[in-house]
Amino acid sequence: MCATVLVTACLSASCQTSRIVGQDVKSVVNGQPMDNTQLKSALASDTKDMEANLKVVRGKLLQAYAQLRANVQKRWGQNDAKMADRTVYVKYTQGYQSRVVTDFDHGSLTIETVDDKDPQGSLRKAIVTALLTSNDPGTVDLFTDKDVDLDSKRRPYLYGLVNDNAGKPIRTRARPKHLQTTWSARRSRAARSKGTRARRPRVL
Repeated sequence: MCATVLVTACLSASCQTSRIVGQDVKSVVNGQPMDNTQLKSALASDTKDMEANLKVVRGKLLQAYAQLRANVQKRWGQNDAKMADRTVYVKYTQGYQSRVVTDFDHGSLTIETVDDKDPQGSLRKAIVTALLTSNDPGTVDLFTDKDVDLDSKRRPYLYGLVNDNAGKPIRTRARPKHLQTTWSARRSRAARSKGTRARRPRVL
């Protein structure tokens, strides 16, 4: 979401070329000849602006990534700070104590928590979030632990990939109710990593 906003702002800044092209279109509609004398300079100016804006965007993304890693390491330790990449979706919630890791290349879903006060409750909440997260990337902020907006009108990104105990796709809060209990009670296992103790139900 953060990246989308930054890139949108960057692209919207380049408008001189669009303005001149728009003027040429109006001229043609009115039966007048096009004037392309300013087009070359407008393209050069917009290209320069775009390069400068993209440099700013890259810098802000690197800052956001570094801040995310620092926040995660405080909870999970330096050796277990998992981050999202091109094929792995990682979303932290609940003060960076819980996370969802979806590995699309290996077809696995791992939901973990280091909450030592109410690990089962945190797992249940994380499971619901994982199963009902929308397929719209704009609803998820991967750079913070901000809660995911679970929009029931949108299809979950795991719809049809993870089914409930009856073999039916999960789309509403009622559907994963029994499933989350099964995962938490039967499939969770304690896993030790340096400085952390994580509980994780894993689905392959």
